[in-house]
Amino acid sequence: MDFGDLLSDSWNEYKLNFKVIFKLFLYFIILPGIVVLLIQTYGTYHLDLFNIDSEENPFAVFYENPGYYMSSLALSLIAGFLSFLAYVSITCSALKGKKFSYSEALNEGKKNYWRAIGYVIVVSIFIALLLLLLIIPGIIFAVYWAFAYFIFLNEKKGIMESLKASKHMVKGKWWMTFGYGILIMLIIMAISSVFAIPSMISGFVYAIGYYSGGLLSSNFLIMVQIVSFISSIAGQLITTPLMILFMKNFYFAMSKKK
Repeated sequence: MDFGDLLSDSWNEYKLNFKVIFKLFLYFIILPGIVVLLIQTYGTYHLDLFNIDSEENPFAVFYENPGYYMSSLALSLIAGFLSFLAYVSITCSALKGKKFSYSEALNEGKKNYWRAIGYVIVVSIFIALLLLLLIIPGIIFAVYWAFAYFIFLNEKKGIMESLKASKHMVKGKWWMTFGYGILIMLIIMAISSVFAIPSMISGFVYAIGYYSGGLLSSNFLIMVQIVSFISSIAGQLITTPLMILFMKNFYFAMSKKK
């Protein structure tokens, strides 16, 4: 149950399955993301969205080009749903074993996709309501339910059953679960920050030019968007699978204790 052992096992598992993880990212996150980026680039460069003043009217872009706005929104939603398939595939295949193939991962993801979406929607609503009513209870139950998603997918229980099983698993070990969660989040944030540096620098330069009244070309804005996309994808390729694998291994370790 040592944090270092869990992290080391998760990292080794990540390296073992990197090719499969990268392939899932390529097909379901990177390529759809590139399509969305191309649409955004088209809007910036060809529709002159760069020069539309949206400060007084936030919906100016929609009024000027409703077709572009709706198609861009639709493609962004599709890209989001496809990216979730990659994450579900990684989660479900990792629950089956430490080593998995692309076809195994994708099949597991497809089988559990809509169940996983239903779970995320329901539990997100529960946690959001708890946080809105009282922040502390929201945090408490978020920790109690830390393993519910893995129980839901691995043990094929219902949502409420999974939440109860996770609460039972964490009971008596709430502070340890909370502490491990904080530690892995800090590590994830540190890795994300490193990959975000190029995006932050280009965004900072853009902001200085914009607010100083300087002339900024649409080409520069496009460059900022491309740098931001590459930085984000590179960071996610490490952080999201690592977080999934860590929590999966933590879940299995807690299951053995119970």
